[in-house]
Amino acid sequence: MGIMKIKNFNQKHIIPILMRFGKNGRAMINILKLVLDESLIDFFKEINGEFDSKIGRKAFPREMLTIVLMHTYYEGKREYSEIEKNVSLNKLYSTVTCNKTISSKTFERFMDNLDLNRVNEMFEIILKIAEKYDLLDTLIINMDGSIGLTTGSKYFKIYPEELSTLVSAKKHGILLKKYTNKLESLKILEKKILYHKNSPEKVEILEKMCLKPRITQNICLGK
Repeated sequence: MGIMKIKNFNQKHIIPILMRFGKNGRAMINILKLVLDESLIDFFKEINGEFDSKIGRKAFPREMLTIVLMHTYYEGKREYSEIEKNVSLNKLYSTVTCNKTISSKTFERFMDNLDLNRVNEMFEIILKIAEKYDLLDTLIINMDGSIGLTTGSKYFKIYPEELSTLVSAKKHGILLKKYTNKLESLKILEKKILYHKNSPEKVEILEKMCLKPRITQNICLGK
């Protein structure tokens, strides 16, 4: 069986073409570089080695399938039929697949057969790669208001300076009691600024809170 040897499936050939696609091309380039990083060579070599049998059709490089899937997930696409269509009709994807046709069943089998231990291993390696390229912002703190075991949301990131503002607001008792929407929260904050106009310290804190009203509520500090 073995893995297909695809002549132009390499960064040197693919990246110059992807650069023509603007923002989407840059996103694909980042994923391509990530998956084809030297740190993952042994990882994919081991996975591709599972297809060393001389019987059956040649398999697509697992690196190629990973790149395609990572970008489709980045775009919010999950249906395998839609991914197959992208590979066939979207030049961005056909550039990465070197114009090879890949069926939805191939992607489905690839995902179904993934060992979760391998996924964890790959995730750890990717974090190390990201750290190598200084892509990790270790100063970001993800906060979640629920009491359950959840993942932090990328849409409500809070940075150290903002956390400091929240702590100060809590100390002065000026946190919002609840959050409805940005406009309403800003109106409440503006009223608070007028009410505390004789307290420069509180006004400064409230003005900072106006920059990100979504996080200026009691629930963010576990209250």
